[in-house]
Amino acid sequence: MLELVNLKKTYETKAGKTVACNGINLKFADKGLVFITGKSGCGKTTLLNLIGGLDNFDSGDIIIDGKKFSEFSPADYDSYRNTLVGFVFQEYNLLNEYSVEKNINIANELQGKKEDQSQIKELLEIVEIGGYEQRKPNQLSGGQKQRVAIARALVKNPKIVLADEPTGALDSVTGVQVMELLKKLSKDKLIIIVSHENDFAEKYADRIIRIVDGQVVEDVTLNDVEIKENVFEAEEEIIVKSGTRLNEKETESLLDALENNRKINVTQKITVRKKQKTAVIEDYLSKGEPISFIKSKMKFKSVASLGAKSLVVKPIRLIITILLSVIAFAIFGVFDSVASYNGERALTNLLRTADYSAVSVVAKYNDDNYYNADFKLTQSYIDSLNAKTGYSFRGVYDFFDTEKIVSYKRSNYNKEVNLDELYVNATSVAGREYYLRKVSGMVEFKDSEVVNKVVAPNEYDYKIVYGEYPTLNQTYGESQGVGISNYLADSIMYWLDKKETKIFGDKHIQTIEDLIGAKLVLENSDLLFEISAIIDCGKIPDKYSKLKTATGNPANLIQDYTTYLNASCNLLLFMPDGYFNAQRESANRVTSYVANYKGIDYKAQLFENGVKRSENKMDYFYYNVNEFDGSNTILFKDLAEDKETGITPQLASNEILVNAHNLETMLDNDIKTAATSTLKNTFYNKIDLVKNKGFTLQERRQAMKEILELIEQVHGSGYEIVNAYAKHINIVGYDGKVAKTSKKYKVVGIYFDVNTKDATPSSSTTYLPFVMSSEGLTNMGISTNQGIYSKAISALTDNYRGAAKLGKMLSEDSGMCLTWYKNGILEVLDNNAEFLDQFLKLFLYVAIVVVLFSVFMLMNYITTSIVSKRQSIGVLRALGTRGKSIFEMFLIESLIIALINGVIACVVGYIASIIVNNYLLEVMNLTVSFVLFGIRQITIILCASLVTGLLSSILPIVKIVKEKPVALIRKD
Repeated sequence: MLELVNLKKTYETKAGKTVACNGINLKFADKGLVFITGKSGCGKTTLLNLIGGLDNFDSGDIIIDGKKFSEFSPADYDSYRNTLVGFVFQEYNLLNEYSVEKNINIANELQGKKEDQSQIKELLEIVEIGGYEQRKPNQLSGGQKQRVAIARALVKNPKIVLADEPTGALDSVTGVQVMELLKKLSKDKLIIIVSHENDFAEKYADRIIRIVDGQVVEDVTLNDVEIKENVFEAEEEIIVKSGTRLNEKETESLLDALENNRKINVTQKITVRKKQKTAVIEDYLSKGEPISFIKSKMKFKSVASLGAKSLVVKPIRLIITILLSVIAFAIFGVFDSVASYNGERALTNLLRTADYSAVSVVAKYNDDNYYNADFKLTQSYIDSLNAKTGYSFRGVYDFFDTEKIVSYKRSNYNKEVNLDELYVNATSVAGREYYLRKVSGMVEFKDSEVVNKVVAPNEYDYKIVYGEYPTLNQTYGESQGVGISNYLADSIMYWLDKKETKIFGDKHIQTIEDLIGAKLVLENSDLLFEISAIIDCGKIPDKYSKLKTATGNPANLIQDYTTYLNASCNLLLFMPDGYFNAQRESANRVTSYVANYKGIDYKAQLFENGVKRSENKMDYFYYNVNEFDGSNTILFKDLAEDKETGITPQLASNEILVNAHNLETMLDNDIKTAATSTLKNTFYNKIDLVKNKGFTLQERRQAMKEILELIEQVHGSGYEIVNAYAKHINIVGYDGKVAKTSKKYKVVGIYFDVNTKDATPSSSTTYLPFVMSSEGLTNMGISTNQGIYSKAISALTDNYRGAAKLGKMLSEDSGMCLTWYKNGILEVLDNNAEFLDQFLKLFLYVAIVVVLFSVFMLMNYITTSIVSKRQSIGVLRALGTRGKSIFEMFLIESLIIALINGVIACVVGYIASIIVNNYLLEVMNLTVSFVLFGIRQITIILCASLVTGLLSSILPIVKIVKEKPVALIRKD
């Protein structure tokens, strides 16, 4: 069955070359017990490994059933071992991860056979360890382990069993038991044993091959020969044939044995073993059916199980490695979160996770680095905003430029008593940052939106706790009912407590409910309101509670609180539907447009009445809130008629009307420089005449004409004021500098008696510096095609898509864009974007270094893990396992480690991000989350961990799979 032809094998060692096989020629029959003996290092184990396909020879060949080893591929060797060979190792080489049953069944599985428990049970009975199926190798004695190894070798019914020193690690009694078992098995199989136990060889072998220095020096066959004598003296005993009559000499030998206490063995037939030179063995298998090799098949379940079980081989080292890798990857995730920070993500996260119950936005228009204009929202824009985000924004009116709540006194309507005056030294009073008195706008709700005293149940769900929702009063000058938030009511009550007599408006206040019916006005406004409802706008987050009792609170917390209030309805007045339009129609209210052009602040006012143009409105640049006093007069240089004539004046885009009250200041330097003293005196006299209301209207008109003529006389026709508006409008200029513009405007007319009351009651009356057309505003970048809403507000819902869309819109900084109303923190971040970008890049570099360290740690462990399992790999290969299955097994182990590492790192990173953000919020009072640990970080960590597992395992696995099984089995 098996033939070795001139087999040679040489090893390279530190001492030089060692010849293990030197031209060995042998043939083996298909059954029998063959011992290969010799001294240590003679080459007997090498010969066994070559026969088993565990090692490669240098020259010669091995032939099995006509198939030459020299023509085998690596896969053929695996199939050969899987089909024909069963191994019994001196050190058993059982897989400690598996039970006895699984250790045996793995050989069955490799042949593609189904698990047969009855077969395994029968085998265990044969090897005399029945009932041990579920025990682990560490629960067995040495002899029991060897019996399991024998059962594993026999389960696939191999043609050849190769045993390397099977009794070397056993005691003598157990060794005899194992040899008896192998002898019994050799009746049907070829069993080749490598041993230095000559006694066992002499007693059990059918054939003994002795090797010296890699060569066969003796090859004998042992046969049992029956002898005729009735008594035979062996070395250790006297054998007596039963049922025979002993002669005198045989009797004397037996008596002598009894006298010397020698062992006497009685048997029916006396046989002795005799050696003879092994005869030439005929080819056996060539006369029968050829052998078909079975390609080894290991189930994925078994591969995965082995990979997973390998994790517990060195648990402490694994835990330490995973711990360090988790820390490294988690740090990487946190650092990458910081490094990948951007305004859009921050805003989206803030909308989704912050304590805000609502959000309010204002619109701006940016066309370059200089121009930043507020933009009034139209209803159509709000509708499109809702369609894009899925939120329910509604417009908020702010046309009064409202400031603080002012107590109204019926007896002295014109005296506005600010709540700030109700206590002494407001800056030191605890709670001043919490209980604000500011109103940020007005919002209207329809009657149909108030159901069972709940405002907008499907949107805001605000409950009316006292009173009734206000109805519309269209009579101008009389008080209008309004709803206020419970927060504003609490603020009023708080500040009333600072006053000896708790009077608000014309009512004595004891409880919040007493505020119903109380009158109030707003600072800088002459409108009278009556509180008709107190509306619960939701609980204010507890994190702001510290502002109630402390003074000198952190600026960031105060800013965040202000943002929270302005984003909610807490600072809004709740108005009936139609109130705003009713006021515009009855009181000639104006809509303000604010812009910033190259460092200069402007505010444009659109008037519905007063001076008219073809589209029934005239545009103005000016600084303060104003309205016509009804006696204004305009004189055009080329048009003697005024508004009383019914002729509509027209202004070109580069033309302006100059206020008579500002002419002296506006033209003072030019007149002093260019005009004669006579002209100067005339100019100033005419200016005084225009400003003096003691003269008739006709006299003042004539003076204005003469002023225009004087201007032409000094500067020529069409005098251009180059920087007039830059000089007089830029009241709040930056760094005290007046910016210049390249635009020039022609003075084509003068007007007077158009004035305004300043925001500060004590200041003197100021006047509009000049008037320009809509085209002029457009040329300045200010759109006159705007709406009437100063901002929009919406309740926040669990709307991820909406938050992401709105966050993107809030982060845009060019063209028509939105801004979170009064959110100073985000503005600070935006202004420091360049610094943050550089700072975040540093975090990214650190994160890369950290993850590289983690990669090194994981690679080191996986490589060490694979190397530590060399012997197990060798055993599996000896059983016939393909290299592909070994590769898959350790790849699965690596991926499991990588996945465990990645998942835990994600969890730790997420928890760390929460801790860091909470620290920033609680300690540093930064409300923006810098560490946004999300899908990006989870994906990166998991992918990096898996890639690390792959890269760190592929090379060592490929290397170890390519090694010869015999090299892997050796412990060294």
